[in-house]
Amino acid sequence: MSKQDQILEAAKELFMQFGLKKVTVEEICREAGVSKMTFYKYFSNKHEMIKNLWDKWADEGIKELRENIESDKPFVDKIQTILEHKEKNSRKIKREFILDYINASPEMAPIYHQIYTRAMEEFMSFYIKSQEEGYIYKNLKPALFLKITSLLPELVKDDELMKHYPNYQDFVMEVNHFLYYGMLTDKARKQSDE
Repeated sequence: MSKQDQILEAAKELFMQFGLKKVTVEEICREAGVSKMTFYKYFSNKHEMIKNLWDKWADEGIKELRENIESDKPFVDKIQTILEHKEKNSRKIKREFILDYINASPEMAPIYHQIYTRAMEEFMSFYIKSQEEGYIYKNLKPALFLKITSLLPELVKDDELMKHYPNYQDFVMEVNHFLYYGMLTDKARKQSDE
């Protein structure tokens, strides 16, 4: 693993545990086993490093989504794979990380928005194709799905709602099951019974 990848991996682990704001460059370097000089060889500052990390995550996530969508698996198995991926990732993330993401600094907010947009464009192609194939209700507007998913970060801020969930992962999985399984047609449900 390259030094740059070591830094990104260390940062990812620390960010998921403690959030973006609390973790310092010094802590990232210590966790990665590199000097600050090495850090600054690859990144001009923490924000640039976060942007690199988010780009890497987005690329990996979109690649996995494409492979899943283009596979020969039955539709319901594709949905299950998406949910398993979300569960695996949410297990690692603490609420502090999500709150820092939601309350991104002005220089980071456009980066997060760009990455979210890339991922949702990829998923929307799958969504529309699935509607055409009869697996997702045709009367469910893609705009509604996009709007609901864009509102999820606001729900995480709701302390009254979040007190019903022992951890962030339970919240993520309940919302995703509600969204993904709620849009399936009888055709998709029958396929899962076969």
